[in-house]
Amino acid sequence: MLIVKTRPPLTCNAARIAGEEWKGSGGESNIFRARIATVCAAVLTAAGIAACNSGGTEEGTAQTPASPSASAEPSSGTKDGNLVFTLDRVERDWVDPDHSRAPQGTWVRIPLTVRNEGDTARTFAADDQKLKEPGGQTLSPDTETMNAEFPGHTSVVIQPGSQSLVYLLFDVPFGLIANKIELHESAQSLGVTLDLP
Repeated sequence: MLIVKTRPPLTCNAARIAGEEWKGSGGESNIFRARIATVCAAVLTAAGIAACNSGGTEEGTAQTPASPSASAEPSSGTKDGNLVFTLDRVERDWVDPDHSRAPQGTWVRIPLTVRNEGDTARTFAADDQKLKEPGGQTLSPDTETMNAEFPGHTSVVIQPGSQSLVYLLFDVPFGLIANKIELHESAQSLGVTLDLP
């Protein structure tokens, strides 16, 4: 009588595969079981890794981008009273783009950042600022031309914690080399003197 043995269903249960007593001819079943066990182990390992990466670390994967500081650090500058002055450049031989106002000498335009570090609003007045040359001569801004070229720059109200970019314009006589500027919070303040770059 011919007895036919059927193969048990394939599962990934390592204990069942290890304890199975099914035998085939030529040792093929042992090789087959070893291969199935290897495949099952690989599948289970991959599934475990995927579960760890996807399900268990939601809090760690969502990263909040760095937000800017709520209060920026004060920029560098020179202080007189509650006003801080920052001067980066001097535009010598500045040319009026409309050519409507010709200087007696040459135009010198000075962009100046003025920041108010006080608790109350302060008014920056162009008339209080002076350009100086090595011999001691001083020049006041040409406020008439400033009013025409840069409206509102002759008198600027700056709120606490705010800053404004102001353009000061001087008509410098030929042959005079201005090398310093004296800046004031007000007409009565001591003022600070900056070297012109």
